[in-house]
Amino acid sequence: MNQSKYLEQITKECAEMRKPMAKKTLTSVVILVIVSIAIYIGLPMLDSRAAGTALFLTVPFLLIVLIFFIKFLRLNSEISSSSLMKNQKEIENNLISGETISDFDSDITNPAFGKHIINDSTILVGNKFILFQSLTSNGPHFKILRGDILGNFDVHYFSQNGVPGDIGVDINNKNGKFIRSIMTSDKTSFYKLLNAMENLKAYANGEAITTEQATLRQDNEFVAELKHKVTKQDKKGATKLGFLGMLFGVFLVIAGSSSGVAFVYAGLALLIISIIFTITINVKKRTE
Repeated sequence: MNQSKYLEQITKECAEMRKPMAKKTLTSVVILVIVSIAIYIGLPMLDSRAAGTALFLTVPFLLIVLIFFIKFLRLNSEISSSSLMKNQKEIENNLISGETISDFDSDITNPAFGKHIINDSTILVGNKFILFQSLTSNGPHFKILRGDILGNFDVHYFSQNGVPGDIGVDINNKNGKFIRSIMTSDKTSFYKLLNAMENLKAYANGEAITTEQATLRQDNEFVAELKHKVTKQDKKGATKLGFLGMLFGVFLVIAGSSSGVAFVYAGLALLIISIIFTITINVKKRTE
């Protein structure tokens, strides 16, 4: 079977990414060598009795130099064929009868449901495939899911004391078996990705998708409901945080009667800020 053109393209991009990394590593090697020489020669020149100390200090530097030099040689060489074959095998294992490498390439090169960046990883959502792609110093890494095997998405949202936290999803197949998780603090990017995966799943199952949904200008029903729940939870947490601020402000004002006017001013300031914050949050959430 022919090699993926998309994999070739990404491999070239990864090779270009490695060049500045190799240059920085070589610079580090040169600096460490200079420091090692300076220690080995300089200390005995200052004190002839320090020759043993100079050797003792130089050896660790030389070991670090060796490690960095090996890293430089790896970065300056071609990406290993084993890494490329692993990605090629990942593509082939996700093709069904009648599909070719070219089908994957055309689907992912111009992904129908967009390119998404989550936690520095690139996720491409086409009409048939989802490609989880990352570029590392060892080469590109592919993980592929087919749209026609996707099942339920179990979403988890974490917040503490009114402060929004991470949001994530467990991706399951049609049999309910866990496939992989995605977790991020960027809710906007997360919603776009979830919309794209929902649209891919619907498209793969032969369901109709509106133009607005296909271009991600309109939320999928599942995502719209999720946004409403998260917004409601955020509003509840923020309101709780505002009330706690008000209570603490009142406490400072009361304490100021015996502890000093500074406490009174601090309490009044906190009370006013908390009231404005609570009102703003509730008005903002109501208009969304």
